[in-house]
Amino acid sequence: MSTLLKEKTKIKSVKNKYYKPLPPLDTSDIAILSLPNFIMQQYLINFFYESLLYDPYKNIYYRFFAKDMPLKNEKGLFNTMEDKVYGVSLLNHNLKPIGDVCFKSSDYKRRYYVTVKGLYNARQINGNTIISKLT
Repeated sequence: MSTLLKEKTKIKSVKNKYYKPLPPLDTSDIAILSLPNFIMQQYLINFFYESLLYDPYKNIYYRFFAKDMPLKNEKGLFNTMEDKVYGVSLLNHNLKPIGDVCFKSSDYKRRYYVTVKGLYNARQINGNTIISKLT
């Protein structure tokens, strides 16, 4: 499913190079996993967009996403949300893609903000707040 952004009376579809449409939903695992576990599994393995953030200082948009991944890694072990790769797409003021940047889940938490100096991410590590500049 692509992200739809309304532009006057037109609807615009914005996708990045990592975008993959959701596969047909196989609900045969629901009986085995239970509905909450099934939902978490789908969240884990599928691509999804998270949010869109406008940078008024650079007149660009940041579109956050999570890449798809297999249920198990190359060792046959189950992947977790800590294994998920997240990223941000940069879009110009006309919503045209500029580029994408990806990072591991452990380097990314969903607390980001824009300042005149760029895009920042704040996260907690051992009770300390760590601020990282992303752009």
